[in-house]
Amino acid sequence: MRIVCRIFLLAVLLLSGLPARAQADKAPSGYSVHYEKEHLFYHKGDEMNVIDVDVEWPEMLDYSSVAPLQQYLSSRLFGVSATDFSTSYDLLKQRFGMPVCGPFQRLPEADRYCYASYLLRFVGYQPGRYASFYLYSQCNPRPLSSQVGDTLIALVTYDIERRQVLQIEDLVSAPRLYDDEGDLSNAFIGQVLDGVVGDVPEYASSIRLEGCCLMDDYLLVRGVIDNEGAETDFNSMIDYPSLKRNSSVWLKSNMKRLLKARKVKHPDVAGDTLVRRTAFRGSPIYNKVEVAPQYEGGRSALSAFLAENITYPTDQIYRKVQGKAIVSFVVGQDGTIGDIDVVSPVSPVIDREAVRVVRMMHRWKPGTIDGKPVNVRMRLPILFAVQDE
Repeated sequence: MRIVCRIFLLAVLLLSGLPARAQADKAPSGYSVHYEKEHLFYHKGDEMNVIDVDVEWPEMLDYSSVAPLQQYLSSRLFGVSATDFSTSYDLLKQRFGMPVCGPFQRLPEADRYCYASYLLRFVGYQPGRYASFYLYSQCNPRPLSSQVGDTLIALVTYDIERRQVLQIEDLVSAPRLYDDEGDLSNAFIGQVLDGVVGDVPEYASSIRLEGCCLMDDYLLVRGVIDNEGAETDFNSMIDYPSLKRNSSVWLKSNMKRLLKARKVKHPDVAGDTLVRRTAFRGSPIYNKVEVAPQYEGGRSALSAFLAENITYPTDQIYRKVQGKAIVSFVVGQDGTIGDIDVVSPVSPVIDREAVRVVRMMHRWKPGTIDGKPVNVRMRLPILFAVQDE
């Protein structure tokens, strides 16, 4: 049997309606995720702040808003109190002052720099049960910077039904994982090491757990192996059958409940609505214009670009994960692409690949009203299909 994967561009569609100020989408099936990736230069007086942001922000899960999850992510990742991405992101940037809009008369001293990174990855989802995320942030100020240094590495699982954020202590029973001397049990260490992705030291004097979350058919465990003072980070993936067979004593009721597959019934009509952002780079976003944006060379050129650049993720091919991912994005007044969402998903891995390639697109010819270029929201459906031959 030979597996053939196909990727199709279905269409480039304009949403119906007038300026985006009045628009609210029905909540999508599955989930909706906003993708933000920027490299920013901000200054606070004579201090320079260099900020990297690469975030996959959940907007809806299973037809419903996820305010408890968003508030948790805002607080843990950005250190601010908010529930929507735009507010959270604006508050984060305010921490670093104002954007650099022109050349300095003289460069700031090297000791007045601060380097900050913020990463959020959507790593697992089961309809009606859970969604899981990997969080990483680091603020690294130089000696004369007023910023406060900190580092965060976390794995979390969001219980969709109960609207709760679950961390490692909510999923596994620590007292049953450790012996009287505070060391992990040999049985659990064996399972963790069996599932490690990549190479690990041959010998380990100790293993420290840093977090875990549910991911598709696995428990994803992150930790550190200490080999006589040399520490090695690791990720381990323990499959569900192994967990149920060998580790049930370690699992808390939250995790046992989420591991149980059950049929999910979705309503025909969404209970919540998803309000899209109405402005892009300070100007309104339109959903209907007199002259639509156009990719250079037209639809055939866009199809060729996608076919050449999209890579069907290997693990998704062999698991036969397939479907139509619809990517929403704004074509700006200058023809550049931004404000990217996946509004109809397939899987976190496939969605991420679709977004990666959309970000690679060349400038479009912008849409116009009365001959003037405006921001226009577009939708791009891409079909990922696996066929046996």
